[in-house]
Amino acid sequence: MSERCPAIPGFPALAALLAGAAGVGLLALFPAAAAGQVRASERAAVSQTVDGTVITVEYSRPQAKGRAPIFGGPVKWDRSWTGANEATTLDVSRDVTIQGREVPAGRWSLWLVPRQEGSWEMFLDPRTELWHTARPGPADDQIRFAVEPSEGEHVEALTWSVPRVGPDGATMMLAWGTTRVPVEVGVEPRFETTIAEAAALPYVGEWSLRFQFPGLPEDPVPFDVAYTDDRELRVQTIYPTPEGGMVPTELLLLQKAEGIFVPIILRDGEFFDTAAYLFFEFELEGDRPNGFLVRWAANDAVIGSGARAPN
Repeated sequence: MSERCPAIPGFPALAALLAGAAGVGLLALFPAAAAGQVRASERAAVSQTVDGTVITVEYSRPQAKGRAPIFGGPVKWDRSWTGANEATTLDVSRDVTIQGREVPAGRWSLWLVPRQEGSWEMFLDPRTELWHTARPGPADDQIRFAVEPSEGEHVEALTWSVPRVGPDGATMMLAWGTTRVPVEVGVEPRFETTIAEAAALPYVGEWSLRFQFPGLPEDPVPFDVAYTDDRELRVQTIYPTPEGGMVPTELLLLQKAEGIFVPIILRDGEFFDTAAYLFFEFELEGDRPNGFLVRWAANDAVIGSGARAPN
């Protein structure tokens, strides 16, 4: 018997009836394609890219329908649960960590074991084509980790979301009823945030930056590069906003190649956004560059230029 289709009492006899001549008239009373019907727990998916790593959760969305509490009620304590219908799956395109545990790239079914007291348990199982009632027992090829539930506003339909995205990971969140279960996913950055002092010092100093883009000010703005105690190249500058304005901004420069840097936008010293749509290309002349170009990543078009400030 397939693990995806649970046994339904009386189903073989019903199938035989519908297959017979008398069943031809009965079939006319049913929709032409069951796949076109609304399911009680519709399928959904959420996907997030973090520095090139794609994280995708596919799941069904059962409704609370007045049942409360959900966990400790219809979802039993101490019994593995994955949602409704087909098992929830997690797909990661590169190796990651989840709650500090190493998880190889690939596709997994995802299960939760709620507890009445203390931490809950979540685990990944390599068998992905499972029905929600085919609860896998403990196995050596599973990856298990503790999660901490919390309370929040009522959510009617089971929901997976990604409320936090950073340069080296993201927070996935399961929410149903008044329960929240956050899960921390860590991603190895493709580019180092640090740079050796000898390699960084040629870029350190005061520069001026002039954008050559419609709607942006034509006057040059300061572009001051410093090497920090954390071995990072950071920039204090005036940077364009999506609305077309210019605001004081701190950047972290990630080196892609010699003389080429991708900017990370910081807010209060912490990651805010990756400006991977452009890059800075310094013009290397000996050991000390004296200028740079700002280019669109999509087509290498020049949208700005910088020059070292006179001593």
